[in-house]
Amino acid sequence: MDRRKFSAGLISTGLASPMLIRPKPALATIQQNEWPNVVDPFGLMRVFLIGSITLQLTWFIMVFGTVLWGLDLRGRQRQYPANRLNTSKIPFLGGVTRPTLATRFNAATFLGTVVLWNSILFLVLRNQLVAPPVRFLASNRNFEWDVDDKFKRVNLAEVPTVAQLLGLPPVGPAFLNQDNELLVILRPSVIEPQFDY
Repeated sequence: MDRRKFSAGLISTGLASPMLIRPKPALATIQQNEWPNVVDPFGLMRVFLIGSITLQLTWFIMVFGTVLWGLDLRGRQRQYPANRLNTSKIPFLGGVTRPTLATRFNAATFLGTVVLWNSILFLVLRNQLVAPPVRFLASNRNFEWDVDDKFKRVNLAEVPTVAQLLGLPPVGPAFLNQDNELLVILRPSVIEPQFDY
């Protein structure tokens, strides 16, 4: 037997064998106890709600009089871990890091409840707003999202009535802090502010 052919056969077999025994990816649904804990820096806004509902959100809508103001949530949003350490009091490091969502609740006021209609979140206001918030931050499980877009007037083809919105179960509260940031908690969440609402 020719030594070159034998060596070439061993090398090619060694390179090809991992491809032969490589496992195939399995298709499975995410169960409640198997929810991923990996933060995707620019991920889709997929939330896990009480009742084992996993959903990708499309819009967040607020009503000012007769005008709908909304945020388009269908694109990729900045995502952060919600249960991280607050380093704002550490010298030099505190000014460099991003404040946690829990610290943004300082001097925040309860604004209303958030309800889910299809894949759209609606804010049912209890307290009036003078102008749309400058920023939208949301938390679900151990994730938080920071949406870059600003609130804009929207026209949706199908919108529920106020009576229909009031009849829907709330998925979480919404707050407005002193920096005019809208803070939304979609339950379950590791962040649970201590407010009476």
